[in-house]
Amino acid sequence: MTTRGDETQKKQGAQVWLLNRAGGEAQELTNIKGGVSDFAWSPDARRLVLVAKDPDPNEEPEKKDGWKRKTASPIVIDRYHFKQDREGYLQPLHSHLSLFDVDTGKAEALTGGRFDEQAPAWSPDGRFVAFISNRTPDPDRNDDTNVYVIEAKPGAQPRQLTTYAGSDGGRPSWSPDGKWIAYLQG
Repeated sequence: MTTRGDETQKKQGAQVWLLNRAGGEAQELTNIKGGVSDFAWSPDARRLVLVAKDPDPNEEPEKKDGWKRKTASPIVIDRYHFKQDREGYLQPLHSHLSLFDVDTGKAEALTGGRFDEQAPAWSPDGRFVAFISNRTPDPDRNDDTNVYVIEAKPGAQPRQLTTYAGSDGGRPSWSPDGKWIAYLQG
């Protein structure tokens, strides 16, 4: 994942690029508004599961002359951890999983809601995705992340696998037969 360094790319955020090992220029694979923060290839290499922030519904598009509105909207703080050094003020936007079809270039939402997902991992048969999420009533006030599994189909519902009252972190790792998932706890 990278940006190419020009201003348009920086505004767009990091994307997934493909680079032929034999040489040549990198080819941008994804074009997700806001950028991609993590991804995993499906076992058949036909799809990616992406982690990307929700698009900002209040973001104004650039005008034809390249300028944006001069007056900034007020910052509304409604989250406990309202500021992070690397992101500034936290918006009411969350990171969710999307399925990206390599052939069509289309992404479809896999998860949603007021939770953040991270560290996706495909099952060996490509039917499921395991991920980490904090789905407690107020995720900003605790580190209670758990491992979830969801069928790799839009509209599927995630199933919670762990119940440890603390951090279940790292990237889940499936056993080759798909019967077990290894993860870090605590």
